[in-house]
Amino acid sequence: MKLRRTIFGAVAGAALVALASTGAVAQIDEEYTISIQPRFYQPQTNQGIQITRSQFHDNFAPGVVDPDNGTTNAIPIGFPVQFDNQEYTQFYVSVNGWVSFLNPGAFITDDPYALFNDAPPNETLAPFFGDHYLRTPGFDDTDPQGRFYTPSTIRYVSLPPDTAGRSTLIVEWEDLNINYRFDPTQPDNPYAPVANVKPQAPSVGSFQLWIIQASPTASVQQPRIEFHYGPVGPHPPIPFPDTVGSVVKTSGASVGIEGRPGVNGGQPSFLNGVAYAEYSGSPYRLDSTKRSRRLTRVWPPTDNPGLAFVFEPNGVGRIRDWGDGDADLSQLDNTLPAYIREDQRRFVSFLDVIRILRHDASRTTVPFDYSFGRHGYHGDVNHNGRFYFSTRNSTNTADSLDSFGRVVRYQVKYPIKSSDYQTPFPNDNSFNGFLFDADAFDASLIMLYLAAKLPMLPWLPDTLPHFTGKFAPTNVASDIQLAHSTVTGTHTIEIPVTFNGYLSGAMGVGMEATNGTRIVRVETPEKTDNAWVEAVATDNRLALAAAGNFGPNDVIATLVVEANNDGDVTFNNIQVGADNKAMRKFNIFGATTGEANSVSLTQNFPNPFAPNSTTTLGYAVPADGNVVIRVYDVLGHEVKTLVNAEMKTGTYSVEWNGVDSFGKPVESGVYYCRIESNGQSRTTAMQVRK
Repeated sequence: MKLRRTIFGAVAGAALVALASTGAVAQIDEEYTISIQPRFYQPQTNQGIQITRSQFHDNFAPGVVDPDNGTTNAIPIGFPVQFDNQEYTQFYVSVNGWVSFLNPGAFITDDPYALFNDAPPNETLAPFFGDHYLRTPGFDDTDPQGRFYTPSTIRYVSLPPDTAGRSTLIVEWEDLNINYRFDPTQPDNPYAPVANVKPQAPSVGSFQLWIIQASPTASVQQPRIEFHYGPVGPHPPIPFPDTVGSVVKTSGASVGIEGRPGVNGGQPSFLNGVAYAEYSGSPYRLDSTKRSRRLTRVWPPTDNPGLAFVFEPNGVGRIRDWGDGDADLSQLDNTLPAYIREDQRRFVSFLDVIRILRHDASRTTVPFDYSFGRHGYHGDVNHNGRFYFSTRNSTNTADSLDSFGRVVRYQVKYPIKSSDYQTPFPNDNSFNGFLFDADAFDASLIMLYLAAKLPMLPWLPDTLPHFTGKFAPTNVASDIQLAHSTVTGTHTIEIPVTFNGYLSGAMGVGMEATNGTRIVRVETPEKTDNAWVEAVATDNRLALAAAGNFGPNDVIATLVVEANNDGDVTFNNIQVGADNKAMRKFNIFGATTGEANSVSLTQNFPNPFAPNSTTTLGYAVPADGNVVIRVYDVLGHEVKTLVNAEMKTGTYSVEWNGVDSFGKPVESGVYYCRIESNGQSRTTAMQVRK
């Protein structure tokens, strides 16, 4: 059989150039960059739509008007907004100087630290998040000191599209009674005497949130976000002699944008505008912007008038068709004709297969975005990859690397059973942080699709055809076999890879070389009308996708591997299809020893088999010693002893002809074969069928 050699970086060179792309983007602090830019405050007085006092309500009791901490019902934005990997067309406005794309539900808060923790509100834009009050004539006329309140107005204003077709929505908090309860003699002291802490009419400020639409023709609809700051102080001004009474409390608010937790108990990502302003020019600015819980101290929070916070999107494109096979995101290329980008049969290509395999073989060096709308999201055609993983654990309290230095993964199956890829996403607090990971199995399904052997993508795991041939279901391939072959050098060995049964369909294989083992290359057979194998290998990882018809004796790949100094070849983290398999170990002067340092027993073949015919089992002995192999029935009664002898380390096979110790054929049913050696044991089930 003619084989092709495939090593990382040596596959279809010209085609691979097209695979370069942006790295992973999954957090707000990676979706937006913050800056301070000149902006003149533009009052929107008497413009747009005023949000009346009665529209701010207590979500614990929707019928109760709450001008202190209330939020509105959903307000339409007027254009689509992509934020934190999701798309929104509406938001909710709070008296307390923030808006949220998520319904706050039964939740109200005046705590500005909520911008930095996992509690609602999440998906938040906060130009000045504090403890504010909406003052309305006829309801709130004077404070306890008898001073008149300046009437407050909260409104939203839609600006017409500019020459590029971009609309703008402005939310303005005008003359809001900001941080209204404090001791005027020490306004910044949170521990001031309770008796001195009273509502203060002079504490008034105006600020705005600007949401500026992306170009309507852009493939990504991330808006630019701006926070503008206007005048502070009451109208009319407090008489000059009342210096204590004219204090405006500008301290104690939070400013920034926030996503939501990726996993339950996790922390959201955010960008802190106050930290950016105070650390401007400092090498520590970015770290503090992403992690600081710093609150405001001055007005405006940008430190100087005429300046605004500007959150600029990175413009990474996304599309919503999950599992459509477009792992290299060619559909996002606006230079391609629309009939190509909109037709799945045209934009799914061999490049998608190679992109997935290269990613699976390298894991870290090939750019591959796992977040919503990106590479892994589109390549995950069997919909089994809702993974979340990071360098922090689910509660963000420690590093999530295991004892072997590998990143811990948390897997959650998609909760909605539907083959419609446009099914709405679950309305919960987990989707956003879960990342979509395409692997070799997905690549093999795409190969079937390209070979016109799958009618469409996407699929769900329980709709995938595992086999279509006439062989018995028990002979369907469920694992790989690694056979000892030719030693080609002092520490180099060729290892043929086969399936343990018949395959008619798709199968992905991934595994890691560990314990000093190095993969030199992988060779795959030439493509035929009935069998297609693609593989990519790095020094320590193999990713292989097989599509078509294969038998247990068909070599799907040959690994050329360099052993460690002891002659050992070890493979770990073996994945076949969606299942994890045990570690395998070779020695260049021996043969397969199964699971490293453990006795092993392979599934018998054929299985099932008839009495007076022969079935074969393979077994490996990792150390010299006595080996006992017996067959038992379902009640635990011994049927026959197949082996009871002293044996050297190595790999062997044994046959059973389906008769008991007295030479009588056994009845149809299930029997168990058990191997015992050096205090270890393994058991496999066999089926006898007359």
